[in-house]
Amino acid sequence: VCGQLVQDFAFELGLSPRLQVLDEPLSVQLLSRCLTSALEGPRSIELEALGARLKEFDWREMVRRVVNEARVNGLGPAELPASAERSAAGVLALLGSPEGQDADALDAGLQQAMEGFLAGAEAAGDQTKGTLEATRRVREGLAQLKAGRHLPWSEWLALAALKVTKASKDAVQPLHAAAALQDVHPRLHADLRRAITSVFELAAEALALYQEEKRAWGAIDFVDQEVYALQLLQVPEVREELDATLGLVLVDEFQDTSPLQ
Repeated sequence: VCGQLVQDFAFELGLSPRLQVLDEPLSVQLLSRCLTSALEGPRSIELEALGARLKEFDWREMVRRVVNEARVNGLGPAELPASAERSAAGVLALLGSPEGQDADALDAGLQQAMEGFLAGAEAAGDQTKGTLEATRRVREGLAQLKAGRHLPWSEWLALAALKVTKASKDAVQPLHAAAALQDVHPRLHADLRRAITSVFELAAEALALYQEEKRAWGAIDFVDQEVYALQLLQVPEVREELDATLGLVLVDEFQDTSPLQ
């Protein structure tokens, strides 16, 4: 339906009525090539580092998802910065406020609490299996901190829920409290904001490359047909002509339509 509309009103859109339409396999192949090109840029190094700090942050898959969602919602590269800002604001609103928090002080507090836990567990003579596993984990994390490396945020979360036996319960409580402050940590907020922003930036870059490739081919794809059809429906003359020729429109499988459709 959209393809027919675009063909019928091609001149109103400034397009050729013989415009090549890419089939789905070719469209997917071309878009994948543009995604690969965007993902190989210098930002990928920064995102790899962010991925190491943010557990389960598969940024390559997220870029692909943003590209796909942008297209079915009729969003182009120019609209994605605003989407990135809304996304970051929505995620950060789930955390505590970092206002007034000092990142270095929070790091130092965590290190001090880790050292205190190890000393307390040793003083208690706690050799139970659970506590020995906990002390092993804390020692490994402490070694990273002393080597000047930040702990991954997943490790802060694990330390906030560290399980020990009853004999070391008092020793671990300060560590639980210090690690639980991760949600107000300014560096976590900065990491999340940068990760989200970078994903949207790469998605916008991939979309722009895809549009350039299609222009070079003199082609459009199925989503373009929907985008152009929607543009046509904003033109009063087109609406009048359709109103005079169409009496009824039926939509089958409505639950499968996209926002753009």
